[in-house]
Amino acid sequence: MDERSSSNEHTQALAKIRQHAESTKTERALSAVMRTRELYFNEAGCELEERRKRLFHDFPHARIRRVYDWGVLLESVPLKRVSEPPTGYGYKGGAARLALTHALGIEESYRAARDIDLIRITASVDAIDRAVAQKFMEEDVKHGNGVEGVRDFQEYLVTRDITVNEVLYLQDRVIASYDAIQDCKNRALRPTRFALTQEQDSRNRISAKIIRFAAEAILAGNPPSSVTLASDEPLTQFNFLLQLDRALSGGGRLAETYFREVASRGLLPNSFSTITTLEKLSGALKKLSKKELKPFPKVSALSGSKQTLPAKKKLRMG
Repeated sequence: MDERSSSNEHTQALAKIRQHAESTKTERALSAVMRTRELYFNEAGCELEERRKRLFHDFPHARIRRVYDWGVLLESVPLKRVSEPPTGYGYKGGAARLALTHALGIEESYRAARDIDLIRITASVDAIDRAVAQKFMEEDVKHGNGVEGVRDFQEYLVTRDITVNEVLYLQDRVIASYDAIQDCKNRALRPTRFALTQEQDSRNRISAKIIRFAAEAILAGNPPSSVTLASDEPLTQFNFLLQLDRALSGGGRLAETYFREVASRGLLPNSFSTITTLEKLSGALKKLSKKELKPFPKVSALSGSKQTLPAKKKLRMG
């Protein structure tokens, strides 16, 4: 055997050794990846199973269809005062919260939906959306609001303002986040993680809304166990009047409760900071221009010299 032949055999042997080493290394790496993946799915499965068990324990009457890592799919219960949404559409807001309480077996009959807010889960058809909105959301349409499209349930839930609003009602099912379910059970009002990332004015608006929700629960004799706001700044005049206008839809007592809740937290707008009662507020409202009062028809009526607070109405949440 000459020197060149020996060198070639040596090179081939080294190549085989390297190939075997690389193959072994790849097999080990692949095995490690598979073990990690198996461990991940086992842990994820265990966590979901634990969540399912807690849900069955906390809500024995709930019909849970499926548990995801981001939320829960429940079988809905027919609502007496809310008709089922049309095919391809669903409800958000007050109607969805009402559906969630019923699906969980939480009887809070005072929580009637203030109004209907529609979402669409099919491809958009503007003409149909307008017709459906006109039928179910007449007041909202007058103010330029329409049907909200939802392409991804998870994305929808994680972009809400208040945790109890992380819920959808879709004919025969209810989809809700874990935070929505727990806060509904515990009667807690708080902003979502998404809400806390928003600009100051948005957080201010959400705080005003949370206070109105708290006022509704207090007036119903079922006060929230905790109230967390998105901002500790005084409410802007617009955000304060917007929620006052909606509170007035529920009657004078609700409006008074809302005013007291804002005032007790020291969050009245700077323009109204020295006012102590809703009755005195009506006098201060007269100083506002028609343009400032135009978005708030019920507040505008309250500012009239001969106007009195509207009579108590059945409490509605929305």
